[in-house]
Amino acid sequence: MKNSLKQVTICILGSLLLAIFISVMAVLFSVRVGFISDGMIVNSINKVNYYGIVYREFMDKCEAIAIPNGLGGDVFVPFISKEQIYNDGSNYLKAQLRGGTFEMDREGYKKKLKENIYKYVKQNDLTAEGDMEQIIESFCDEIMECYVEMIRFPHGEKIGFIFRRISDYFPYVFAAMLLFALAVLWILIRQNRHNKGRFFRYVSYSTLSGAFSVCIVPILCMFTRFYRRLQIYPEYMYQFIISYIEHGLKIMLIVGMILFAVSIALVELSELWQKSLEY
Repeated sequence: MKNSLKQVTICILGSLLLAIFISVMAVLFSVRVGFISDGMIVNSINKVNYYGIVYREFMDKCEAIAIPNGLGGDVFVPFISKEQIYNDGSNYLKAQLRGGTFEMDREGYKKKLKENIYKYVKQNDLTAEGDMEQIIESFCDEIMECYVEMIRFPHGEKIGFIFRRISDYFPYVFAAMLLFALAVLWILIRQNRHNKGRFFRYVSYSTLSGAFSVCIVPILCMFTRFYRRLQIYPEYMYQFIISYIEHGLKIMLIVGMILFAVSIALVELSELWQKSLEY
């Protein structure tokens, strides 16, 4: 009787510990894949046409700078295209996230813009008070500063630093949780050598607990949708953040559903084992 009680107590405690380790591993994996991922940020950006909106806002700012200087919007065509903004913005973002530097053909863009301005000035017979060349040079510098500011992802360096720190420690924490989980599984196997059905049942309880632990957060977030009430400006940044959060929550929900399916499979194995013993 005492041995039976001791065995049940060990199995219950082992199942509880296994549930904790599975939950931690599932949450770590979900966060690593769903949130702490360069690819997830890029996918969210592409989904909301982030750089397409940046392009339109950049062109509006360029015209706002040009009009007081007596220039029209024609001088910016084809100075920068949507494809160039997408390529420069994506490469700049990747450099920010990886802690590197981004080098773009700044002088090439300025040269193209200058050619457009000189052509516009000649066609419209414009004059300027002061050195025309110096005025155009200052104007091009102002436009390029605006361009760099527009394609720079807000707080990209800080986000990249956080991502890299988490990525550095993730393998060690995940490996530790995995080793602990394997050790508990070994204990449960030892305690249920003659009743594999009971072993599968204990593991299924742990897996089911892990599934609930991972699913509860995305389910509550998607139900309340509190993140959609965030006050974020400009609009394209708001759309990106919403897409990014929802992508991550979906990954967490998928991981939870997988664990839930595994727990059901283990319950079925337990039932099949019990039936085989009866026969």
